[in-house]
Amino acid sequence: MDVEFSKGMVLEYWRVEKICESLLTALPANQFKQQAAQLRYSVRQVERMLAPLGLEVVDYTHQRYEPNLPVQVINNEEVAGERDLIVTQTIEPTIVQRGEVVHLGRVIVAERD
Repeated sequence: MDVEFSKGMVLEYWRVEKICESLLTALPANQFKQQAAQLRYSVRQVERMLAPLGLEVVDYTHQRYEPNLPVQVINNEEVAGERDLIVTQTIEPTIVQRGEVVHLGRVIVAERD
């Protein structure tokens, strides 16, 4: 399978997953549990299908930012010179295929509280 096609499919699925996660919070409590379980199941299924392709999606949200992370910081100018940073939001995940980064993630970072 073409790497660019695979990468595009993975990115779009990740975006749909994040939208679904945010929509879950608007559900009544009696629907939330069932729908959240269905979303987790679907995510596991997609991850299972990606495994033979050697594809892995890496989301760095809430992790300490290190300069060697395979990401592009989109608010770089705002945090220049800061030392203790955390990834507050992943705009696009990093995609790794068989240990090689095929897509740099895009993130927003902020000073750790």
